[in-house]
Amino acid sequence: MSEVQVVELLKVANRHLPRIKFEYERLMAEINSLEAEKSNSARVYQQLCDRILELRNRVDELQLSIRELQDEKTELDLQKTRSNEFARDFQVISSLNENEVSATSSSSLQQNESSDIHAQLQFKSLKVTIKS
Repeated sequence: MSEVQVVELLKVANRHLPRIKFEYERLMAEINSLEAEKSNSARVYQQLCDRILELRNRVDELQLSIRELQDEKTELDLQKTRSNEFARDFQVISSLNENEVSATSSSSLQQNESSDIHAQLQFKSLKVTIKS
């Protein structure tokens, strides 16, 4: 390259240098902005990951509580069923006892009536014997 070419090249370069410097500064500002946005995005992403982990743990806790409550409900249902069976059995036994008492009372009344009739017959028979 000759001296003239070098001088011409420097003149062209000097005319474009302010524009190139401005473009460089704009691009550097954009890079800085993108880096800040990237850092902010990384922080937000980490916060979201932490929150997701917290929520997963909470879901696990709630599922465990649900299982425990279901087990407790099953146990209570079983106790309720047993109590209902016990109450039903008690009612059956009570009604049987009432029937026995009624039957015994009826039997006693029948025996008393029959004893009364027997006593009356004996009395009449005694009267007949005394008159004769």
